[in-house]
Amino acid sequence: MIIRNVINYTGGTPISLTGREYLSPDPTDTLVVALHCDDMRGPADGSQLDRLETIDWWPKFARNVVYPFNIFAAQVSGITFHYLLKDIIKAMKTRYNPKNIVLLGCGRGGFDTYNILSENTDPEIKLVINVSGGSDRSGSISRWPKVKGLVWHGTSDPRYSVASHQAIVNKYNSTHGAGRIKFNALSGVGYEAWNVAFNPDPAKDQSLQFVINELNLGPVKPPPANDDLAELINRIKTQLTEALNALQ
Repeated sequence: MIIRNVINYTGGTPISLTGREYLSPDPTDTLVVALHCDDMRGPADGSQLDRLETIDWWPKFARNVVYPFNIFAAQVSGITFHYLLKDIIKAMKTRYNPKNIVLLGCGRGGFDTYNILSENTDPEIKLVINVSGGSDRSGSISRWPKVKGLVWHGTSDPRYSVASHQAIVNKYNSTHGAGRIKFNALSGVGYEAWNVAFNPDPAKDQSLQFVINELNLGPVKPPPANDDLAELINRIKTQLTEALNALQ
């Protein structure tokens, strides 16, 4: 993956996003928007973006795995992403022009995946992966768009209620269609359910297989050999130039 820091990106919106992007070397129309857990916040200047790779999830594994999608891992400086929910999808569409958007959230970021659904009905939003999260906007579930999803929550989570999260998923499925979001209650697992939800070995990563199967994506690849890096960088530069020209 081509890894770059993104500092104060607006995408023509009132918000300003700081984060790290992980770009597939192969053309892809799928974007994963990764929203971190409570303890990975950092300042808007991007000086602490390495914190985004301190838990076991795709932004960390992208150092050694070439995923068949792009990833944008946002880093919020406050306690929540609420201030940017209405515009984050617009900014992501401006930057990446995806046909498929996957919302991925852990902990507080898991709350915000659902909260983004409560404020955006963009048809590009196809999938949700929520780990140890929940929602404080369940009263508006009838207005959330139809997506498919995968949820992981430990039964021993001391921060966020697994029962409350299960009730939210049950309400969503009863409103929008049985089985649209699958809930995995992890017996004896605590808050850090991402250790089960994601795996550095793609063959063992059930969340990855869910996305690949639902969106009919290509296979995961090993990182390129060192002597291929120059060619890879040139290809990415060409793709970015073409994308920027298309926006003008």
